[in-house]
Amino acid sequence: MKSIHLKYGKDGYILGLPDGLNITLIHPPFQKISEFPKVNYEDDQLLKNKILDLKKNISDLSIGISINDKTRPVPYQHLLPDLLKHIHSFGIDNHQITFFIANGTHIPEEPKTQTHIPDFIKANYEIISHNCDNRTNIQYLGVTSRGTPVFINRLFMNCDIKIAVGNIEPHHFAGYSGGVKSVAIGLAGRETILKNHKLLVTDEAKACNFLTNPLRQDIEEIGTFSSLDFCLNSIKDSENNLIQVLWGNPSEVLNKAIPIVDSLFLTKIKHKFDVVIASAGGYPKDINLYQAQKAVTNAAKITKKSGLVVLVAECREGSGSLAYENYMKKFSSPFEIIQEYEQGKFEIGPHKALQFAFIQTQLKVGLFSSMDTEIVKSLLLFPISNLNNYINEMFLLNKNLSVAIMTDAVITIPKEGA
Repeated sequence: MKSIHLKYGKDGYILGLPDGLNITLIHPPFQKISEFPKVNYEDDQLLKNKILDLKKNISDLSIGISINDKTRPVPYQHLLPDLLKHIHSFGIDNHQITFFIANGTHIPEEPKTQTHIPDFIKANYEIISHNCDNRTNIQYLGVTSRGTPVFINRLFMNCDIKIAVGNIEPHHFAGYSGGVKSVAIGLAGRETILKNHKLLVTDEAKACNFLTNPLRQDIEEIGTFSSLDFCLNSIKDSENNLIQVLWGNPSEVLNKAIPIVDSLFLTKIKHKFDVVIASAGGYPKDINLYQAQKAVTNAAKITKKSGLVVLVAECREGSGSLAYENYMKKFSSPFEIIQEYEQGKFEIGPHKALQFAFIQTQLKVGLFSSMDTEIVKSLLLFPISNLNNYINEMFLLNKNLSVAIMTDAVITIPKEGA
């Protein structure tokens, strides 16, 4: 018997595989790292020119910096020190800078308890945790050409200079994370996010698609309303190595990032498989089912019809959405979920049920996690308590199974037509 170490939570999981099982390992392409990337702010004129254009006293300027919540693996300890040094070089003090945690529809948490935020940030700067339902702190800015009402955090909009700091990687329906998305969705009101995310059911709303992705193009338009000035975005590979850091105009940053991200994560697949074992990629990608579901989207693309996807995700914080759990109580099949959507009902949180349902009409989905088995069943997934035993039993029943193991399924994007 051979074994494979799967990313699972923070510690991993050793998957034992019976001899003779037909296994194909699928992972993003390997990229050699030439050097540790940094932004050369000494040659940067962008921030200087913006400050000059504002024609205000330095002491009167305010700067808003959007950062992601704990579900996004952004290397802030690497990105923020140099950025802040650059900002402070113009004579801007700590009290003139405010950080905004871009929670989107995620539940806001106390900033000082957030372990993903460096301690020196928590000790020296004001931090505001965005709440998409706090209408007092949300400002209406207009409507996009696709009919999305644009509501953005009022305090962020009041800042003279607006910066988004995040990570760019494939996103299963927005095409890519990063760019203006951290503000356009992360600091948006619920109405904005709800209307935008209704576009996820379109065929072109998929990973690594930008130009013809209506959901992503709507995000870009929301971003223009936000008047976001700059982005500082990192690109990391599947092993968490920092590949590139980009600084500048949001559109230019994303345009430079896309070919790099595609080279890192688009993966050629020769054929489909009976069974796909899909690790979400460990913590924080598998912090909850809400995040880990993205792995199923990619795994389903390489699974035969009526086949099986086994999602390997610790889900230490459960489903990640009480609204999703409560919504699922009224359904007994994925077809019922789709039927309700077709009647015009769509909600954030419960939209995860719809994403699962579209897949479950074509194949089976099992979950190996730390979640309570009854909760897993209520979500119309079948729980797997012992993955090694399950694989062995499956092999005994059919020794001709073709099995794929996706080691980083959230960011492994099957290349169509490969």
